[in-house]
Amino acid sequence: GAIERLPEAMERLGCKHPQGGIGTTYNFMPDLMVKIYSLAQEGKINEAREVQSVANNAIATVLRNGVLPSCKHLISLYGVPYGQCREPFMPLDDKAKADLYENAWQVIEKIR
Repeated sequence: GAIERLPEAMERLGCKHPQGGIGTTYNFMPDLMVKIYSLAQEGKINEAREVQSVANNAIATVLRNGVLPSCKHLISLYGVPYGQCREPFMPLDDKAKADLYENAWQVIEKIR
């Protein structure tokens, strides 16, 4: 399913069967995804949705700037030398990097 809907998926399945989620964007916000998953498992679906909303805003920023280059850039902010995407992906310009820092990285860091 859509990575933006993990709490709803877990609620529908009664949190009995899911072992987690898979998503490219989980790589730059693992703490948030673990928090969403844990809250949903505890039955705190509304709290999980609130955290998911923050994650969705970060995902929207990534989508706006290009998923793979953006994910690599955000992972590099953890100090992991993740490099650049190969062609045909274009490197991020300074405007995209600033957008990602302000609207994804800083938001994620506030609730980690």
